[in-house]
Amino acid sequence: MAEQGRPETGKRPADGTAAPPYASAPNLARVVEQLTRIGKRFRGGAVGAECAVIEAARSELLPVLSRRAMHRARSTVKDFVLSYYPLMGLLPIDFLEHWDTLVFFEVCLYQMDEINEDCCKAGTPTRPALYGACADAARSCLAAACPTGDALDPAGPSGGPRPARTAPSAIATARAEFAAGLAYWDAELAIARALADVPGAFPCAGAASAPSSVLTDAAILSTHESKSFDFRCLHALARHLHGLAPASPQLLQFLVVDERLVDIGDDLVDYEDDIERNSFNILRCMAAVHGAGAPVRVAELIGQLEVQHAALLRGLPEASRSAHVSRLAAAAQGRAGALRWSFPALVLDEAAWRRALARTAECAPGAVA
Repeated sequence: MAEQGRPETGKRPADGTAAPPYASAPNLARVVEQLTRIGKRFRGGAVGAECAVIEAARSELLPVLSRRAMHRARSTVKDFVLSYYPLMGLLPIDFLEHWDTLVFFEVCLYQMDEINEDCCKAGTPTRPALYGACADAARSCLAAACPTGDALDPAGPSGGPRPARTAPSAIATARAEFAAGLAYWDAELAIARALADVPGAFPCAGAASAPSSVLTDAAILSTHESKSFDFRCLHALARHLHGLAPASPQLLQFLVVDERLVDIGDDLVDYEDDIERNSFNILRCMAAVHGAGAPVRVAELIGQLEVQHAALLRGLPEASRSAHVSRLAAAAQGRAGALRWSFPALVLDEAAWRRALARTAECAPGAVA
């Protein structure tokens, strides 16, 4: 999932400290209470969304939702509201009408992303029960937003009639994007295992020619394109909740290209962190296939996407175009070099790099022997 290149987003708290990996068991009752309160807004029997997570926690004495997942969801939802609500013709304050559904859904996604990252780093092929429980909760959240043929609430927020739901396909889009997200996590886990199995330096001998290999240009680009599925889920879900028409194909195509450019920028910034975590990173994956030629491959992709981005932006309505340009300017304000591409030094022997990193950590002042 994508997050860091957008303003107010990041994979770590702003102060650089590591958030506790999971909410502790003694806090379970408080978390349950909060989730239940959120669930009371749901209609159509979807209070089961949070219950799926709670039951998984009780059955295996697992924690529920991590503080880190909530932190990441908060910053992502904030950016989503500031970036996408103007494109929907809404004000950021309109988010408050459906904040609970959107935030709960995104926290579930980030909890799953956190679990998947842990599995990638540990090289574990199977995920714990909490992953499936969070997936069920996210599905229930989507079901709550669209009970069969019914609106969420017969009355609007001020007691008046709620606008008719004109976007049944929007919720179908949200479900499809969620399914794409599940496929993304599967692909990330498979790619992470393949990268961890490389015995020496990149490029991997025969990586691109193996019929079942996940280390091919096609597989890497497909996974990269799916990375921002959560923004697409939120976009479709928000349109449905607000009773808006589905987004135009032109806008959706533009947003996919825009998201891919943001994701590449994130991957360049997070390159060494992603090596350490054994996470999906387009430069890292291209290095596995093309070795020292990886930066050129990524630069070529950036050039292609920038050409598409400019053409698609020109084709948007004036209001959408102005909203995007204003948001881009606000995001870049005060960030030197925010609109320039900067490639990190390439790591071709990740195993040797990790050993050197471990030795550095052992020699650091205050390191425990």
